[in-house]
Amino acid sequence: MQRRIDERRLTNPNLIDPAIQGQVLNDVSFNSDFGISYFKQNFFVSASLKNILPINRDNLLLDGGIEPDNQTRLLFTAGNTFTFKNTPFSLEPSISYFNILSITDQQADFNLKGYYDMREDFRFWLGGSFRVNIDGVRFSIDNQSTSTQISQMGSGFIGFNYANFIFAYTYTSQLNEINFSSSGFHQVTLGYNIPDTKNLRNGKRSCNCPSFQ
Repeated sequence: MQRRIDERRLTNPNLIDPAIQGQVLNDVSFNSDFGISYFKQNFFVSASLKNILPINRDNLLLDGGIEPDNQTRLLFTAGNTFTFKNTPFSLEPSISYFNILSITDQQADFNLKGYYDMREDFRFWLGGSFRVNIDGVRFSIDNQSTSTQISQMGSGFIGFNYANFIFAYTYTSQLNEINFSSSGFHQVTLGYNIPDTKNLRNGKRSCNCPSFQ
């Protein structure tokens, strides 16, 4: 991973900021992830560790602060797809747990996704997700008293699979008094599933496992 900050475009002669020196900062780092998944019929569970290796990024902090070298994150997901007999509909509830180990920042996602098979090579789906911060974050407005806010976010998403192509759109809105910004977040996903004809049965997978959709 390579990061580059060009401070020359941040300088302002009418506003002197001692943290900005007008330099070009570069940083190159290497990291690794590890994950494991288990599928049984329409049930799935997975766990992964991201950013396993320690990494020092202090040279990129404009304010001269210190960032933890431990960037490891734990992610756990479990869910099941329920199909309705003789109908093209199916539902996939799932839950995810997320933990930044260095600061014990824990979050949980509660998700629900619905599928509609319009034809054999076209699947339409939509759903929603609710994210909550388990530990809460302390903040101060007047620099004297402090309060604790449980961060919450809601997301809605819509998409479709056509043959091996995937398209999805997600909109996320913050549900707190103190927010990162005054608007929501947009995300567009484009993907392609590389066919695995060796493990297909009659041209299709034998389960509704999400990694195979």
